[in-house]
Amino acid sequence: MRYVLGIDAGGSKTRALLADETGRVVGGAHGGGANLRTHGELGVEKVLHGVIEKAEAEGGARAEALALGIAGADRPDDHAVL
Repeated sequence: MRYVLGIDAGGSKTRALLADETGRVVGGAHGGGANLRTHGELGVEKVLHGVIEKAEAEGGARAEALALGIAGADRPDDHAVL
């Protein structure tokens, strides 16, 4: 079975869902805000690592693909950081 992790990282909260290839959600996690402009690179990294680890642990699987939306990451310099 293959898995994908979707993350919505906003200014006030971050949510991650781990789903299998049929679309069934098998794990999830919540974290703090992760807006690149207001929380900075290290703050975003900490939140993302936390929700990824929690979602994969809850689902008992490792994601093979990632879909990621991050607030405040719309400039070319932001893309290089990510």
